[in-house]
Amino acid sequence: MQDSFYNGFLKNWDKFISRLKGEIMMQANKGVFTFSYINLILADCTGFWDSSHSEGGRWLIELEKAFPDKAELVRTILLNDMRFSEESGNIQKNNILRYAVPIGSAVVGFSLSNMMGASKIVKAICTIAPAAVTVPITNNILSGMDDSRTKSIINRYISQLEKYRISIESILEGI
Repeated sequence: MQDSFYNGFLKNWDKFISRLKGEIMMQANKGVFTFSYINLILADCTGFWDSSHSEGGRWLIELEKAFPDKAELVRTILLNDMRFSEESGNIQKNNILRYAVPIGSAVVGFSLSNMMGASKIVKAICTIAPAAVTVPITNNILSGMDDSRTKSIINRYISQLEKYRISIESILEGI
């Protein structure tokens, strides 16, 4: 019986973490990524353990029937204790670089064409072409950096929940 409760917990924990991570990522992509909002998402996702309509809730109900004292400890951890602590690092877009790199390349192009004594048409082309080329490249690089930074911060928040998983596993080992 111990294995079934333990394995059931691990299976439900993975589902809970996947849902939580997905919700946080969706909100981060929408630009809503504050500490208080992340805790609201966590509070919403913990309903997975409190609802008889979800697999996690049904697992907890079965645990309560078999081991009421242990289940109360598990319920307290899952529904009351789980909280995030604020992570350092913020998700902010590098908007200044999105403009500075193309403008800088345009200035360099214009300066070089001006030093060579090029005609107005060549100066215009040498100014516009580098800017036009660097805009999509800069946007692509900065988007990748933003995504990487966002995923890193989300993973740091998710890893904070490991202490709760370990506590519950230690409770379930005793039954």
